[in-house]
Amino acid sequence: ISWSAPVRGVMNIWVRPVGKDEFVTKGGPAGAPRAITNGTDRPITRHVWSADSKYILYFQDDKGDENFRIYRADVATGEAKVLVGAPDVAAQL
Repeated sequence: ISWSAPVRGVMNIWVRPVGKDEFVTKGGPAGAPRAITNGTDRPITRHVWSADSKYILYFQDDKGDENFRIYRADVATGEAKVLVGAPDVAAQL
């Protein structure tokens, strides 16, 4: 499951496995809730799971200009990658 909650006062995405297919988390026991994003200045308020449940896609405003970028975070590692984002462009799904 995933949800939004603060990390050092900024909204980020947290995950926790459910059921027998739990993954082993980095830095904690399997099944422990953990943040997979670490935004420090702009909150992450919207996210969706990929169809294969390997990634979470999330939207983050880069500079407070409402031009959101779409990122992909690997659920197992937390590694994030920009999928869609350009100056003066607001990405949406």
